[in-house]
Amino acid sequence: MGKQIGVSWLALLALVWLQASAHAAEPIRIGAIFLGDRTGLVPGEPERNTAKMLEEDFNKAGGLLGRKVEVTVYDDESDATKAVTAVDRLIKRDRVVAVIGPSTSGSTLAIVPKVEEAKLPNLMAPRPRRS
Repeated sequence: MGKQIGVSWLALLALVWLQASAHAAEPIRIGAIFLGDRTGLVPGEPERNTAKMLEEDFNKAGGLLGRKVEVTVYDDESDATKAVTAVDRLIKRDRVVAVIGPSTSGSTLAIVPKVEEAKLPNLMAPRPRRS
């Protein structure tokens, strides 16, 4: 799972590199929508912690393309309406260049039109199936 997340991040960063057209001093902003641990359904807190850890690692190494990386994370509480509100905020207020998540398929399907309209890359990590 860890290797899969690392490969996913590399793919996302390649897309971000193509998408990022802002000034050199401006940070590269990546948005994430994860499910918090309140429901016990999905490990949202580890996803959030991983995203923030990678943000820190990239910035310690000089950023991406010489620019600071900022990861903004929102919790959709497994609610498609809250996921749409979160992606609207990421696109309009936070001005992200890519979106990671959401954690659940219902929320992901709900944000697809917004992400496509904004022409942003969207990466959703595959979930292991439960037996």
